[in-house]
Amino acid sequence: MQVLRGKSKLRTRNNDNVSEDQLLYEAILKLPIKFREVIILHYYCQFSLVEIGHILKVPLSKVELRVNEGKKHLQKSLETLGGDISWEII
Repeated sequence: MQVLRGKSKLRTRNNDNVSEDQLLYEAILKLPIKFREVIILHYYCQFSLVEIGHILKVPLSKVELRVNEGKKHLQKSLETLGGDISWEII
């Protein structure tokens, strides 16, 4: 089972005390829908990439691309939201 998860509590650039999980959630919600849906289906709903392809009626290669691109967008978004944020797939 893979889950995206922040590693700790931190202070954002606005000096707000928030968890990385909260920032990660906010960043996911801001993703374009084509990336958001595959990230949520795979990491939170635990669907395999093949299953996601069937659900969305797209080829597996497109699902894989969207997951990878979605993670890149997430990293950029998290850097913008809070500076040096570490997150992991567990």
